[in-house]
Amino acid sequence: MQLLCQIIDSHLDRRILLATDSIGKEEVFVVLARRYRTRILLNAERYSYAKCMGIDLSLFTREKHNTWIEVVKKAHAENRLREDPRAIAITLTGWANIDNYHAYDDRNFVLV
Repeated sequence: MQLLCQIIDSHLDRRILLATDSIGKEEVFVVLARRYRTRILLNAERYSYAKCMGIDLSLFTREKHNTWIEVVKKAHAENRLREDPRAIAITLTGWANIDNYHAYDDRNFVLV
């Protein structure tokens, strides 16, 4: 979490795209929503998963204008970066022993 927050803290003036697989990492989204006092944008499928998991839905939104942090599928991250030049993408990989990240450029980060 520390590296993820360091990247976000360095880009508070940007839209943050969290690129993930289809499910998982919901606990990370809860922490981020609370830390940054914002709701996290989820697509309909992911919002349903959060609801089924019993996660506090007040931490999430389906409305893009309500937040600056958005969860996107890994496969969609590059297209979203092209659509929004003010966005950065952070790809969330396995969390077992995260101790570094790779920056492909100033807008595309992968936690490794």
